[in-house]
Amino acid sequence: MLIVCSMFYFYKGSNREEKQEKVLMYGFGVFWLSLAFT
Repeated sequence: MLIVCSMFYFYKGSNREEKQEKVLMYGFGVFWLSLAFT
């Protein structure tokens, strides 16, 4: 489930125009992915 959440954030981040929002979405994606593998 956490992997699905991280993929969702990576997908939403790739569709963002502003760099700050894109970095924030990728940050959340990495956070959920790290939780999934620990």
